[in-house]
This record gives sequence, C-alpha cells and structure tokens, in this order.
Amino acid sequence: MPKQISENKRNMILNGNLSQTILMLAVPVMINSFIQSMYNLTDTFWLGRIGTENQSAITLVSPFQNILNSFGSGITTAGAILISQYLGARKDEQANKMANHICITSLGFSLICALLCWLISPALVNWLGARGVVYEYGLTYLRIVVLDLFTAVKQAQGDTVKPMLLNLLDIMINLILDPLFLIVFHFGIGGAAFATLIAKIPCALIGLILLTKSDQL
Repeated sequence: MPKQISENKRNMILNGNLSQTILMLAVPVMINSFIQSMYNLTDTFWLGRIGTENQSAITLVSPFQNILNSFGSGITTAGAILISQYLGARKDEQANKMANHICITSLGFSLICALLCWLISPALVNWLGARGVVYEYGLTYLRIVVLDLFTAVKQAQGDTVKPMLLNLLDIMINLILDPLFLIVFHFGIGGAAFATLIAKIPCALIGLILLTKSDQL
C-alpha cells in the first residue's frame, strides 16, 4: 500500500506557506469534484438524445447513486484523516497499516453495497414512482453502475493531483464511450451505465499500481 511520504512534501505541508499549501491541495480537489459531477451530466446529455424515458430514468435513480457514493466517501474520508495524522507524526508504518485497512474496508463495503443494491433495486425504483419503461431503464442503470473508492487514500498523503488526473482520464473515456454505445451501437441506458463502468476500470488499475509502488510519494 502507500509508502513513505518524501521529506520535501512533508516539510512543504507541515512547515511551508499555509496559503500556498492550501491552494495547492484544494484546487485539484475542487476540480476533481467538478469532474465527478460530469459522469451523470454526460450520461444525461446523451440519453436525452435517444429518448426522454431514458433521461427520466437516470434522473430518478441518480440521488440514490449519490447517497451510496456519500457512504463510501465517509469511510475513506475518516481513514484519510487518520493517515494524515500518522504521516504528520512521522509514523509511516502506522499510516501504511491504516491505508491497508481502508482499502480492505472499502472493498468489503463496495461488495456489500453492490449486493444490497442489486437486491433492493426493484423495490427502490418502484418506491421512487417509476412505472413502465422508466422503471425498466432505471433498474437497468442502477444495477450496472459501480463505485470508485481510490481517491481519498492519495489525498491523505498530500497528493490531490493524481486522483484529479485519474478522474479526468475516467471522464474522457466516458465521453468517448457514451456516444459510441448510445448512438452508434444503440445499447440504450445500459450502454451509458457500462460506459461509466468501463471508464473506471483502467484508472482503478492505475490507482492500484500507484498505491503499491515501492518508491516515495
């Protein structure tokens, strides 16, 4: 998992100019949040091109997807605070152990959420008021979309740029796959969900490699 933070980065965060450090860490996080919001925006735009029922379905289930993302972010954010404290205290071994726990917990949480979401999706979409094709489309989209839980560990180490770049790569892939799956291949709302899923796979693999690198951050 994450290795020792470099002395230069540690000194910059702990002893450097406060305003400059905050801006350096915060600006990529703000850009990253904007990029994250582009997923549903991109799907909604292209689904609107093939039918209002598809657009209505994704608008209906998006709040539930955001709730799941918030739960996942809660786990990683809590762990990120502990990692930051350990790194600031120069307890790198404990920081590595905490990062291991975060990754294992996040993986377990995502698996449980995927299973529960699959089981309760029909009742949930019905409870939201969906009927007919909107119900079918909403259920299809909700059962395919998955979560991305890489970002917080890197941010806890004072690295907010790599998560931003990875998510930028995600959205670029999604921007290409959405029209390809929806307009060219006519996959429907399932194509939008699969585009989001496939876009996250390369970046998840890159994130795993970055987290297991042996050099300093």
